[in-house]
Amino acid sequence: KTLDAGRRSLLRQALTDLSAADGQIDLFESALRHMVRRHLEQGHGRGAALGDSLARIFRHLGYAVSTEYYVNDVGNQMRNLGVSVMWRILELRPDYLTAEERATVEGWNKEELYKGDYVYDIALAVTGRYPKTVSRPEGIDFFRQRGIEHTLEMIRTELERFGVSMDEWFSEGRLYEQNLVDKSLDTLRRRGFLKEEAGALWFLSTKFGDDKDRVIKRKDERPTYFASDIAYHAHKFERGFGRLIDIWGTDHHGYVRRVKAAVEAMGNNPDDLTILLYQLVSLVRGGKPVAMSTRAGEFVTLREVLDEVGKDACRFFFAMRSPDSQLEFDLDLAKKQAPENPVFYVQYVHARCCSIFRESEKRGFFVEDTSRFAPPEELAAEERGLLVRLVSYPDVVEQCRRDMSPHHLTTYLLALAGDFHRFYENCRVLDESRKVMLFRLALTDAVRVIIRSGLSLLGVGAPETM
Repeated sequence: KTLDAGRRSLLRQALTDLSAADGQIDLFESALRHMVRRHLEQGHGRGAALGDSLARIFRHLGYAVSTEYYVNDVGNQMRNLGVSVMWRILELRPDYLTAEERATVEGWNKEELYKGDYVYDIALAVTGRYPKTVSRPEGIDFFRQRGIEHTLEMIRTELERFGVSMDEWFSEGRLYEQNLVDKSLDTLRRRGFLKEEAGALWFLSTKFGDDKDRVIKRKDERPTYFASDIAYHAHKFERGFGRLIDIWGTDHHGYVRRVKAAVEAMGNNPDDLTILLYQLVSLVRGGKPVAMSTRAGEFVTLREVLDEVGKDACRFFFAMRSPDSQLEFDLDLAKKQAPENPVFYVQYVHARCCSIFRESEKRGFFVEDTSRFAPPEELAAEERGLLVRLVSYPDVVEQCRRDMSPHHLTTYLLALAGDFHRFYENCRVLDESRKVMLFRLALTDAVRVIIRSGLSLLGVGAPETM
């Protein structure tokens, strides 16, 4: 009774679905867990962290990099979004829609509509911005566009909190506005890679190693998403990019061969397109899987994880495994202010290095003084180990580029932090002779610089105090 009408409707639908499962509660709970993992895998979590870190690594190595978010804002799913917004408005404000709009909602297949709480947020935003007394365009397209705008704003805000910025937000609709889809199909037709069969238009992808040919226009002339994919990648090469890196969730693995086939059919080198597939993320709290969102009972959003553990822990934890490895995210560990928390362990070393220099300045020794150090005749084992680790940093960054994975960086930073802790425990920095002190200050400064650099490539902050 304390729930509003919209949430009561959601709960009622959930109970109906559970009842229809004929008592198979284990199956129902399993589906919820899958939804949790799927949202994080397909949303702006692991994929966003991977793409942003790779962009930072490539820029660090001197490459010219542009990051792009491809916005799927065309097709039936977007019309379903528009009607979903109308449906929720009909629940919240039955008098808001016109008679024709109400008829559209009532005649729509409700199974195709989006049922998440965010649709209520969009509905409330629309009715707030466009009161009934204010004239507005009528029909699905108006609500579809409002839904897209609201969703993109949420995504942008979430990504900014996550430390991710995009150079370009590319709308799929632009491909049709600029006639790029038809242009690509004309090219494929001239090259002999299209056929008409059973009333549909097919791309002959089997000529390029795919297991079957692919429909790119249906019988009713509506293009498939694959038609947009062909045009989008062709357009990227036409815009002058020499190397493309797509980042997809692992559930898109079946599309890899056909997209590379299309790239080759359009006259480009398929080896210039790299498609990275990243695996699922499982959230754990108290040693148990997190089964549902505390907010909506549907999925855990990136926003909720950021609220709970913060950006730095999120970014570091997402980068701790290679993209093709499944990742278990321990929320309790990510919040701990203790050495067993990997990101805390590394950040603490940076803060300690900064603390050493604050103390050295009190004694009249500054960072610039470290350039005048002379190496001692004999190195302690901890000093030698630290030096060896430090000089391997460029090789680790290059390995990240070569393997297209920042997880080598997290491994390296944890090892470097361990080396510094041993050095700090066994080699006094400030209470030694001037010669030894300057050398050890130089080592400390190098550790500070490398950790700050490595954390920056991961999109993680390097605090000076903790």
